[in-house]
Amino acid sequence: MRKSSKDCRADRASVNSRIQAEADAAIKAPSVMSFSAQMPAYTYTSLCPDPKLRKPPRQKREHPEGIQPAVTEKICLICRKHWPSDCKRATCDCKGQGHLFSTGVYYQRRRGGRADGT
Repeated sequence: MRKSSKDCRADRASVNSRIQAEADAAIKAPSVMSFSAQMPAYTYTSLCPDPKLRKPPRQKREHPEGIQPAVTEKICLICRKHWPSDCKRATCDCKGQGHLFSTGVYYQRRRGGRADGT
């Protein structure tokens, strides 16, 4: 059954009042407290207007003792057979020729700080 024009106007008025109420609530809501809203434009770049914020902060190490993860073994994704991490195989010798996936992460002390190991 078709709505009368009076019902259509009433529906449209209620939708418009709901939209207006949502807009009023958004205006009255507290301001956004995200990093980009609080900091000036171009933070941590040479274009930043604040000279103190032109250089990025020092990066924290991932672990307080300065250690990094190291892989200890490989595992077949089909048969779950374990292989040593130093084997040169990419697939297992099982029936499905499963791919070997590196697992068993443990932590060891970091040696040197640069890519060349010094």
